[in-house]
Amino acid sequence: MDNKSDILREVLIQIEKEKHSLQESIDRCKNEIEEAPGPMVSHSDTTRHQVGQQLMNLTEHLEKLESAEKFMRESSCDHKDGILSVGCIAEIEVDGKNRFVFIVPNGVGGITVGTNTKISIISELSPMSQAILGKKIGDDSSFKVNGLEKQIKILNI
Repeated sequence: MDNKSDILREVLIQIEKEKHSLQESIDRCKNEIEEAPGPMVSHSDTTRHQVGQQLMNLTEHLEKLESAEKFMRESSCDHKDGILSVGCIAEIEVDGKNRFVFIVPNGVGGITVGTNTKISIISELSPMSQAILGKKIGDDSSFKVNGLEKQIKILNI
């Protein structure tokens, strides 16, 4: 497995890329709102409202990313208590197949990183994370994906 600092660096690079993309989208939305016809020019203010909603959603997503980024820069999973928590990398077995996961704060996730070993970055709110958070090495659990129950075991933290 790649070391945690390399994985964290790669995740933070992905976050920076996504933040940059979100900021560009936010700037475009702001320009669209400024250029959209106002109520004095148009009988409908629909465009401004729709773009305003999109702007609000993008801004919320950017705030989640920034919060997750801050958490990841400031905390570390020390494993003193041997309990799987947000910020930990774990080797797990899902339905008989071994894989590595890095549990990250909400707002991040859904990517795979790693050069030697592929590591899935999963949000703390994902069904898989919910099934393993608070567990120790050797613990079994299960979670549902698309209506199918998956068996999971913690192999290493």
